[in-house]
Amino acid sequence: MRYKTLMVASLWAVNAQAENTWNGCYVGASASIMESSNQWTTNVFQGEVLNENAGSADADDEAVAIQFGCNFLESDDWVFGAKLTAADNELNASHLYVGGTSADNFISYNTEDVVSIIGRVGFKASDNGLLYGNLGYTQSSHVYTDIAQTPFEFSFRSRESQRGVLIGVGYEHKLSGGFSLFAEYNYTDLGDNNIVLEDLIATSEYRATVDQDLSQFNLGVNFTF
Repeated sequence: MRYKTLMVASLWAVNAQAENTWNGCYVGASASIMESSNQWTTNVFQGEVLNENAGSADADDEAVAIQFGCNFLESDDWVFGAKLTAADNELNASHLYVGGTSADNFISYNTEDVVSIIGRVGFKASDNGLLYGNLGYTQSSHVYTDIAQTPFEFSFRSRESQRGVLIGVGYEHKLSGGFSLFAEYNYTDLGDNNIVLEDLIATSEYRATVDQDLSQFNLGVNFTF
């Protein structure tokens, strides 16, 4: 009887230790709210240097995000790891071209496929709580359009991939059975990017600079295995 009691106590202790550690790899899913800020500057059109501010617009979208990560180093107070995240989003923003050709001359921005590689440093705020900071790299796909119907029809377009530095903060709370809940906010500055726009008909030289940033709030669940 005493032997069985010691065995049960040992198994319980091992299980409790496994529940309290943050080491290991995990998969997760979250509801994601993403916002973008976009500003357009036309640099050159038809050989003329303009450098004119054509306006700005914001966009937001709800999406599903997934992530895979590992915590590979843990001390009494700190946890170090990395993760890969991807969001199924579609951000669409548009605004009137300030000083454009007509009242239907619009600039549009489409942002999709936001993927991030993130390093994470966490502080053990409690037995089950981890307060952490994120630092990483984000890549996203974009389509930029300058379009109008009057006084003549044109549609200039550019498709680009943009990259930027991500910073963020979050909190994760460990549950039983390897599950945990997390909430985090990440901000990515995509910077000022020079683009070249083309039209299927027109042959005009068209160069612009797009200043963009992304904000993302995630609320989700992880499973550690």
